[in-house]
Amino acid sequence: MADDAGETYTPTSNSGIKLESFIFDVFPLSSRMAVLSVPRETEFAPVKNPPGHPVDSPDSARRMIHDEGKAWLLAAASSISQSAEAVDSFVSEKLDTAQRIEISPLVSYNGEGLHARIKLLMEGLPREIIRLESASFMANADSVPASIRRSFSDAGQEHVFRFVDSGNITAHEACKLVESLREYDPAQLADLFERSTKADSIVEGAVEEVAPLEEGVVHQLSEAASELKTKWLNLGLEAVSKGMVGAFVLSGGQGTRLGFAGPKGMYDIGLPSGKSLFEIFALRILKVQELAQTRFNLDTAPKIPLLIMTSEMNHETTVCFFRDNGYFGLSREQLHFFCQGTLPCFSEKGKFILETASRLARASDGNGGIYPALKRSGLLDLLNARNVQYLHVFSVDNVLCKVADPLFIGYCIDQDADCANKVVWKTRPEESVGVVAKRNGAYCVVEYSELDRVASEQVDPATGKLSFGAANICNHFFRLDFLQRCCNQNDAKYHVAKKKIPYVNDDGTATIKPTSNTGIKLETFIFDVFPLSKSMKVLGVAREDEFAPVKNAPGAASDSPDTARQLISEQCKRWLLQAGATFVDSAPGAICEVLPTLSYNGEGLEEVASSKSPIQLPVVLGLE
Repeated sequence: MADDAGETYTPTSNSGIKLESFIFDVFPLSSRMAVLSVPRETEFAPVKNPPGHPVDSPDSARRMIHDEGKAWLLAAASSISQSAEAVDSFVSEKLDTAQRIEISPLVSYNGEGLHARIKLLMEGLPREIIRLESASFMANADSVPASIRRSFSDAGQEHVFRFVDSGNITAHEACKLVESLREYDPAQLADLFERSTKADSIVEGAVEEVAPLEEGVVHQLSEAASELKTKWLNLGLEAVSKGMVGAFVLSGGQGTRLGFAGPKGMYDIGLPSGKSLFEIFALRILKVQELAQTRFNLDTAPKIPLLIMTSEMNHETTVCFFRDNGYFGLSREQLHFFCQGTLPCFSEKGKFILETASRLARASDGNGGIYPALKRSGLLDLLNARNVQYLHVFSVDNVLCKVADPLFIGYCIDQDADCANKVVWKTRPEESVGVVAKRNGAYCVVEYSELDRVASEQVDPATGKLSFGAANICNHFFRLDFLQRCCNQNDAKYHVAKKKIPYVNDDGTATIKPTSNTGIKLETFIFDVFPLSKSMKVLGVAREDEFAPVKNAPGAASDSPDTARQLISEQCKRWLLQAGATFVDSAPGAICEVLPTLSYNGEGLEEVASSKSPIQLPVVLGLE
C-alpha cells in the first residue's frame, strides 16, 4: 500500500480487506449433488509448499507419482506372468531398487496398456530411474481407447488404426492420432459423404432452370445519382458511429501460389510502403472509424470489430504477426481470431485417407465454413451482445477491397437487404468466373462451367451487357439476423471436389504425392446460403476501383502482385488528378500509392495534391 508520500510499502499486519468468491459457493443451488470418494494416494498430490517440506511439496508429489507407477507396473507384471517367483524377483530387483518411477500419461492414463512394456522391464537390467516416455515405445492395440475404436469400426473406418495395431508407430504418435479422431463423429461423416456424393450425382444429371437476376435486385454504382450515393455513405457512417458494423476477412489460405511460405494476408505485394495485405485492410478500418467520428462529431472513434478466420496451418502465425506489429493500430479488443473447420479426406468408397501412418489427410471445409465456425466460436453471440447488426465479409487476396465500406453498408440498409453481394460485370462471355443468378427461383452463384454457350453469351437488350454478368468477387454483406439463420441450419450443402490427396504407402513409411486425383474433399461455399435470403441485393462496382486479386505468382499476366500494384497505382493517380494534382514524367512501372490513413476513397486529397504537385513517381503519400 502507499504511504502519505506516495511510496509503496509492505505492511507487517493486516491493513485491508479483500472480497473473494469460491467455486463451491454455488453448491447450494444444486438439486442433485453427487460426491465420489477416491483414494488420496492415487488422486491427490498437491504442490503448495517449497521443496524440502514434508507434505504438499514437489518432493512428496514425486514420491506419490513413484508409488503409483510402481503399483501399475506390479499389476501389469502380475497379469502377464505365470510365475509368482518371477514377479517377486521383478519387484525386489527392479521396482524396489528404482529411485524414481515415472510413467507418461501418453503411455498410460490409469495403468492400462503396459503389457508390452512390462516384458522389456522384467527382462532388462535394473534401472535407477524407470521412466516410460511415449516416444520410447511402440503403439499396440491398447493404445486406442475402446470407445474410439468402436465408433470408428462401426462406421467402417477401422483401417485408420492399422499402423497402431501393427506397432508401426510410437505410442506418442498413436496418442496424437486418437486426439485428432476425437474431433469427428465417424457415423455423421459417413452420412455426410453419402448425402454429398448422392447429391453431386443428381446435380450432374438434373435439368435446372437458371435465370439472370431480375430487375430491381441489381444496382450499378456508376449509374446512381450523387445524392443517392451521399445518402448511402451517410447511412453507412451512421451505422459505424453506433457500433453496428463489423468486418470479416476470410484468411485461411497460404501464399503457396505466390511463392510465399506464410499466410496470404502477410504477403507484401511490392508497394513502395512495403505494407502487407493485412496492414492495408487494418488501415482502411481505422480510416472508416475516423470518417464516422468526424461526420458525427464524436469524442472518440467508434470501433469496428474485425473477425479474422484462419486455418489450422496459419492460425498461430497470423495471430503472432498482428501482435508483433502492434495490431496495426487497431485495439486488441476489436480483433477476433478463430479457425475454420476441417474435414477428413475420403477415398472414392468413402474411407478416410491416412496421409501418414499416424495422421488423417484433412482439408478445410471451404469458405462456407464461416457459418459453423462463427457458431462454434461464440462470436455470433458476442456480436449480438455488442449490437453489431451488419457484417462485411471479404477475401484476403483482394487488395482493392474497401473494408467495412460505409457506402456499401448504407446501400444495403437503404435497400433493407438481409444479404448482398458486390460484383463486377463480366466484359467477356468466356471469362471463367462464377456469376450471381437464380437457380429454380432461388438466388445462387452459377459457376462458369455450368453455363452453356448460349446462356454465357446472352445480352440484356435494355443494358447491352451480358445477362449472366454479375461476377462474384467474394465481397458480401450479411445482416446479423440472416447470419444467425444460416448458422443454425442443419442441412448445409457440401460439394464434392476430386483432388490429388497425398496418402501413406502400404507399410506406413512414406507419404505418396499423387499425380492424378486420388480422393474427395467435401467443402462448402459462402454463397450456398443465398437461397435463404428474403431480400437479396447486388451492387455492381467498377472493377478497376474494387477488384485486384492477388492469386498468381509475380510475373503472371493476371491476378498477380504486379497487376494488383498497377491497379492500386492507377486508382491513386485518378484520385490525385481529381483533387487537382499534376504529374511529371516518371519511370515506366513506377507506383503511386496513397495510404488509407490519408484517404479511403479519394476524399480529402486537395491539400496534398496542391502541396506535392508536380508529383514524380514512385511516391507514397500519407506516411507523414
